[in-house]
Amino acid sequence: MSQNARPTRRLMLQAGAVAAGSLMLGLRLSTPARAAEPAPTPDFLPNAFLRIDRQGVITLILPHAEIGQGVYTSSAMLMAEELEVGLDQVSIENAPPDIAKYLDPLLYDQATGGSTSTRTDWVRLREASAVARTMLVMAAAQIWQVTPATCTVARGVINHAASSRSLGYGDVVEQAAKLPIPGDVKLKDPADFKLIGTEAKRIDAPSKSPFGNGLVRLA
Repeated sequence: MSQNARPTRRLMLQAGAVAAGSLMLGLRLSTPARAAEPAPTPDFLPNAFLRIDRQGVITLILPHAEIGQGVYTSSAMLMAEELEVGLDQVSIENAPPDIAKYLDPLLYDQATGGSTSTRTDWVRLREASAVARTMLVMAAAQIWQVTPATCTVARGVINHAASSRSLGYGDVVEQAAKLPIPGDVKLKDPADFKLIGTEAKRIDAPSKSPFGNGLVRLA
């Protein structure tokens, strides 16, 4: 292209998309460059699998297809377990095609099959959720000027018993989005599991189904 040539519409759109940016951070990846003027009401997206908005709505961005195996429910159970929320508080959104973020390490593709969904999600979804919970608790602790260890979480509400204060996840997403991504987080001890190891009604099935009892058990 000559120096006087005008940029094509495609190049201008590509440049605009880069400039717009977002707070989407790949799990265990470095933080991308932020836009010069961030959106006034950003959601909290600490990694590629999870979004929490200012109303506290939790969305699991799932790279697997639901083809009758109950993966919508089992994956949501993994996320809810580490986030300390109820299964009823997690909604599902299909992930966009992006093999860099959603590669199945057993299938070497962004795909569903071979009974790999739970095996691949067992660590990465729990870790993604534990990272988010840690950052949200840290945000609340900063607001209250207390140590995170003195805070507890129940159904997406962060509590500080000593001062009788509480904040919902949605209340602290803006503060949490400014925090650095923790390098390592501690996953819940199996002895403390509330959802994993129990039966749950499928979140994608009616209460009465001709194809079984509509329950998923995540062992």
